[in-house]
Amino acid sequence: STVADFKPIEDDKDGKYSKFVLRFSLETDQGREVAGDNIVVLFHPERAPKVRRLTETPPPGEHPRVFFTKADLPELRRRAEASPVAKRAVEMMRTRSKGLDNPDSVYQAILADRDFSIRPVWGSKGHGFFTPVMEAAYVNWLGEAGQTNTEKMQELARVFSEACQESLTWYRPNYYNVLCHDVIWPVGIAYDLLHDYMDEAGRAEARHLISRMTSHRYSKGPYEPPQGNATNHRGSHDHIFATTLAIEGEEGFDEGVIDCIEKKDAIWLTQYGIFESGLPHEGYAYFNHGMSWMSMTILANTRRKNRENLAETTRFYRAVSETPFRLLDKDGIRSHHDVVEDTETGAGLVPNPPNQIMIAKYLWPEDRTIDYVWAQLSENLLKETREDRFGFLHAVFAEPVRYPDQTMTEAAGTLNTAHFCPDRGFMNARNSWDEDSLRLNLRCRMDKYYVGHVHSDCNAFELWGRNRMWFMDRGK
Repeated sequence: STVADFKPIEDDKDGKYSKFVLRFSLETDQGREVAGDNIVVLFHPERAPKVRRLTETPPPGEHPRVFFTKADLPELRRRAEASPVAKRAVEMMRTRSKGLDNPDSVYQAILADRDFSIRPVWGSKGHGFFTPVMEAAYVNWLGEAGQTNTEKMQELARVFSEACQESLTWYRPNYYNVLCHDVIWPVGIAYDLLHDYMDEAGRAEARHLISRMTSHRYSKGPYEPPQGNATNHRGSHDHIFATTLAIEGEEGFDEGVIDCIEKKDAIWLTQYGIFESGLPHEGYAYFNHGMSWMSMTILANTRRKNRENLAETTRFYRAVSETPFRLLDKDGIRSHHDVVEDTETGAGLVPNPPNQIMIAKYLWPEDRTIDYVWAQLSENLLKETREDRFGFLHAVFAEPVRYPDQTMTEAAGTLNTAHFCPDRGFMNARNSWDEDSLRLNLRCRMDKYYVGHVHSDCNAFELWGRNRMWFMDRGK
């Protein structure tokens, strides 16, 4: 006879999941098992609304694949017209890509078969070499009038593959740099976009470079003590995830890098990095620093088949919706932890959309609270005159504001005006959800966790109103 047994084997103390085992057995009439096998089943709590429907990552060898697929191209073209931020980003990228036409550029040297070296511009300040190539690949893939510029894509593919080949003559990974600053993520995205326009020899050179940059980079992994897992640096190196995902299933791909970061992010988002209240262990500006790439990893991983949807099963949603909403003023997000140097602006002010807000808006496009935060921050971004404020990620993910006329009260919905985090001893309270309401921040403990970026300022408070600080935490 066939017997099925279903029973719990582990219940995570943090409430992240419940683990069950389903065992199928073949037994004799006397009840003796002669064959059997176990299937482990994980049930994750629903911590967030369902995300929008995403295109699934295609099988290995099909490109593009990291953040979008060929099926997403019509939507990406529409977003480049309908979203003011995405439209501005595409315009800026088109302008920057014209710099490749400079007769003295490395790009033109490669086209003309002159001697060249990528090394001087590999990690240079600004955009280096591979970023404008990636941006040019994206805007020419979008094309104009709905047509991809195939001729330009082929030219870019040739230059890109030769640049990768030259880089291999001198590049060596800096394994001692745990934040992986030497990993140039535009190389992975450029490969993803130009894959179909290169011959196999060109693809091999690019894969070799990506593999050399990413393989065996298990730094900042999931098996460190709590104080090591609490800091924002846990996500600062997640750009390696998107880089290596570009060659998933291909020669040189290291599955261990993906598994390590996925496990590390799941732990950080449910235990050490974000409290159940939605507040991060560190101040919001520091949190923004670490989440710049962890949010991109969450999105890329969510698209992959049979992987945990960290956007729904972790504390990510509360950290990118309720928390920034409570800290929002007209000029930006006023951090609840960072140094304030003057009452008008203050360090820690986040005036422009951090990646996690942009990705949250992309994943939950109809969420009113996230939409309100995105509207305020994207309005500030559009006032920017610096072209480097707009880039590839804005062009791909910046959604248009859904509810431009809603008030803060409408966006708040049923949120209480007071919110207390017992883990951090932090109270945030308002007298109302009006835009000009008073806001009080009170901190009453700093002793529970050993992390960096903390201050001995128990019982310190700040009072905000009418878009400025009236009482300053003098402990800062």
